[in-house]
Amino acid sequence: MTSFGAKEIKEGNFMPTFKVQGQVYRRIGNLMAGDHQNPSFFQVNFMGDDHREKDIRCGIYPGIKPELISQLQKSLHEHNKYIMDFKAAIDSVPKDQKRV
Repeated sequence: MTSFGAKEIKEGNFMPTFKVQGQVYRRIGNLMAGDHQNPSFFQVNFMGDDHREKDIRCGIYPGIKPELISQLQKSLHEHNKYIMDFKAAIDSVPKDQKRV
Protein backbone atom coordinates (compact mmCIF):
# COMPACT_ATOMS: atom_id res chain seq x y z
CA MET A 1 0.00 0.00 0.00
CA THR A 2 2.70 2.49 0.91
CA SER A 3 6.46 2.70 0.80
CA PHE A 4 9.24 4.72 2.36
CA GLY A 5 11.84 6.69 0.47
CA ALA A 6 15.08 8.34 1.49
CA LYS A 7 17.31 11.05 0.10
CA GLU A 8 20.42 9.60 1.68
CA ILE A 9 21.10 6.03 2.74
CA LYS A 10 24.02 5.40 5.07
CA GLU A 11 25.03 1.80 5.49
CA GLY A 12 27.14 0.68 8.40
CA ASN A 13 28.64 -2.52 9.69
CA PHE A 14 25.87 -3.29 12.11
CA MET A 15 22.37 -4.77 12.18
CA PRO A 16 20.40 -4.04 8.99
CA THR A 17 17.87 -1.51 10.27
CA PHE A 18 17.11 2.04 9.29
CA LYS A 19 16.89 5.31 11.17
CA VAL A 20 14.24 7.92 10.53
CA GLN A 21 15.29 11.51 10.98
CA GLY A 22 12.88 14.38 10.54
CA GLN A 23 9.34 14.03 9.17
CA VAL A 24 8.14 10.66 7.93
CA TYR A 25 6.17 10.81 4.70
CA ARG A 26 4.44 7.92 3.05
CA ARG A 27 4.34 7.50 -0.67
CA ILE A 28 1.09 6.04 -1.90
CA GLY A 29 0.12 5.35 -5.47
CA ASN A 30 -3.22 5.99 -7.13
CA LEU A 31 -6.23 4.34 -5.54
CA MET A 32 -7.56 3.26 -8.93
CA ALA A 33 -5.67 1.89 -11.92
CA GLY A 34 -5.52 4.16 -14.96
CA ASP A 35 -7.10 3.42 -18.32
CA HIS A 36 -5.53 0.40 -20.01
CA GLN A 37 -3.50 -0.42 -16.86
CA ASN A 38 -3.76 -3.55 -14.77
CA PRO A 39 -4.41 -2.85 -11.09
CA SER A 40 -1.53 -3.56 -8.75
CA PHE A 41 -1.01 -3.91 -5.02
CA PHE A 42 -3.78 -2.16 -3.08
CA GLN A 43 -5.71 -1.21 -6.26
CA VAL A 44 -6.77 -4.84 -6.69
CA ASN A 45 -9.13 -4.45 -3.71
CA PHE A 46 -11.30 -1.88 -5.50
CA MET A 47 -11.98 -3.56 -8.83
CA GLY A 48 -15.48 -4.68 -7.89
CA ASP A 49 -14.98 -8.12 -9.44
CA ASP A 50 -14.01 -10.84 -6.95
CA HIS A 51 -13.09 -13.36 -9.65
CA ARG A 52 -10.78 -10.93 -11.46
CA GLU A 53 -9.17 -9.91 -8.15
CA LYS A 54 -8.48 -13.57 -7.41
CA ASP A 55 -7.09 -14.19 -10.91
CA ILE A 56 -4.69 -11.23 -10.64
CA ARG A 57 -3.44 -12.32 -7.23
CA CYS A 58 -3.01 -15.93 -8.37
CA GLY A 59 -1.09 -14.68 -11.42
CA ILE A 60 1.38 -12.87 -9.17
CA TYR A 61 2.01 -15.91 -7.00
CA PRO A 62 1.98 -19.10 -9.09
CA GLY A 63 1.14 -22.25 -7.18
CA ILE A 64 -1.09 -20.49 -4.67
CA LYS A 65 -4.48 -22.04 -3.92
CA PRO A 66 -7.28 -20.00 -5.56
CA GLU A 67 -9.84 -21.10 -2.94
CA LEU A 68 -7.56 -19.76 -0.18
CA ILE A 69 -7.23 -16.43 -2.00
CA SER A 70 -11.04 -16.20 -2.31
CA GLN A 71 -11.45 -16.77 1.44
CA LEU A 72 -8.77 -14.21 2.32
CA GLN A 73 -10.25 -11.62 -0.07
CA LYS A 74 -13.70 -12.09 1.44
CA SER A 75 -12.31 -11.62 4.94
CA LEU A 76 -10.35 -8.50 3.93
CA HIS A 77 -13.39 -6.91 2.29
CA GLU A 78 -15.56 -7.65 5.33
CA HIS A 79 -13.16 -6.80 8.16
CA ASN A 80 -10.23 -4.63 7.01
CA LYS A 81 -10.92 -1.06 8.14
CA TYR A 82 -8.68 0.52 5.50
CA ILE A 83 -10.35 -1.30 2.63
CA MET A 84 -13.81 -0.47 4.00
CA ASP A 85 -12.90 3.23 4.41
CA PHE A 86 -11.45 3.50 0.90
CA LYS A 87 -14.49 1.73 -0.58
CA ALA A 88 -16.81 4.12 1.25
CA ALA A 89 -14.83 7.08 -0.10
CA ILE A 90 -15.00 5.72 -3.65
CA ASP A 91 -18.75 5.06 -3.34
CA SER A 92 -19.40 8.60 -2.06
CA VAL A 93 -18.12 10.18 -5.30
CA PRO A 94 -20.67 10.27 -8.15
CA LYS A 95 -19.65 8.04 -11.08
CA ASP A 96 -19.44 10.94 -13.53
CA GLN A 97 -16.90 12.69 -11.27
CA LYS A 98 -14.54 9.75 -10.87
CA ARG A 99 -11.33 10.33 -12.77
CA VAL A 100 -8.08 8.43 -12.82
